[in-house]
Amino acid sequence: MGMGSKSLNEEETPNDVESEDWCFVCHDGGKLRECDFLKCGKAYHYKCVGQKRSFLRSEVEWNCGRHSCYCCCGRSMISCYMCPKAVCDQCIYAAGFARVRQENGFCKDCMEFVLDIEESMEKGMNLKDLSTTEGHLKEYYEIIKKQEGLTLDDLQSAKGRWKILEKRKSSSSLDDVNENKRHKGLQEIKLKTNKTNLREEVVRNIPAISFASLVPQNVRLIYLTKSLVQKLLKQPESFEDKVKGTFVRVGLSSNNMRRRKAHQILQVTGITKISSDGDIMDIMLQASNVPHDISIDMISDSDFSEKECEDLRQQAEVGLLKKPTVEELEQKARILREDVVDD
Repeated sequence: MGMGSKSLNEEETPNDVESEDWCFVCHDGGKLRECDFLKCGKAYHYKCVGQKRSFLRSEVEWNCGRHSCYCCCGRSMISCYMCPKAVCDQCIYAAGFARVRQENGFCKDCMEFVLDIEESMEKGMNLKDLSTTEGHLKEYYEIIKKQEGLTLDDLQSAKGRWKILEKRKSSSSLDDVNENKRHKGLQEIKLKTNKTNLREEVVRNIPAISFASLVPQNVRLIYLTKSLVQKLLKQPESFEDKVKGTFVRVGLSSNNMRRRKAHQILQVTGITKISSDGDIMDIMLQASNVPHDISIDMISDSDFSEKECEDLRQQAEVGLLKKPTVEELEQKARILREDVVDD
């Protein structure tokens, strides 16, 4: 595995950063695809991100998992030094992320590995028996530790905060267990008093969540063109509720010349209001898997292709966007039906 740093692009711009020549998932070398997120620099094997070989040559803009929260799919704020996992400020507690120096940090799995390595090194233990994967990870950790200037104090402080999180989570889990036991006991009493309704009660207490298939006919139910978004802007009181969760087609620029004019279907996650001249309020869209807000002028008025829909499905499969449930899709389609028909 090559552990040097070099750029995968022959021509660099001021915004380019040196990209790593090893996969950020398995930390091994080979044929890699670089993340298109500005100043990311991470690269991946197509198999390590659940893609097909054609992913290496795809002209569609692609951002890796570091740029969205792996818990809620919102915008990430803290990334793991060792793997693509990242979280937002709201999910850092639930995810058990260990923040280092109020910057980035380590996810639970990587934190455990780092602590094991540090403890073994402190005790002078032989680390030659590590597996190939563990060896790659240890080698990468040593590079990151040097690059980021991480000290033993930093790691011990992160370890302390991490253990506090784990203790709180354990206490919370214990409360949940006790509550579940109490609930289960009440359910058993209820079922025993009415055995004829046993099947009905069991079915009623099983949560049924069905996710909608991201096929063209479903996506089009909540797909917004630029002209439709502009019409919805005339209804400011309901604009955010209507556009949030929908899909739009956007042309995204890229540092890579081959992908400069690529279009991509994005999921709208919210809006941003920006004050401009006078009392005029400019509206921008927030979208999944994109680091910046989207202006309405960037939205396409054309239909999307099957290939773009396939890329959307792949993003959902690897957790880069929140897959809508059948109920959410139907509800959003009902809300938009009149506007879509008019359009």
